[in-house]
Amino acid sequence: MSDIAMLVAEEYERRVSILRKAGVDGVGVSQERIDEGASVLAQRLMKHKREVLQWAWEPKSQVGVAASASFFSA
Repeated sequence: MSDIAMLVAEEYERRVSILRKAGVDGVGVSQERIDEGASVLAQRLMKHKREVLQWAWEPKSQVGVAASASFFSA
């Protein structure tokens, strides 16, 4: 969870610095718009993380089932 928060914060800072360098600091882009973009990014990251976890928890082959069983039994 913390790594996702770090990614969101880094992406937010990157986008803000790009906007500042472009001179758009207060012209045409509001803080609410930037915050909205960051929240959309966070939602997409959470969705992707859930999909990856879902994929990892549901092995599709016999080898995957065996590997999962041996990993979680230890």
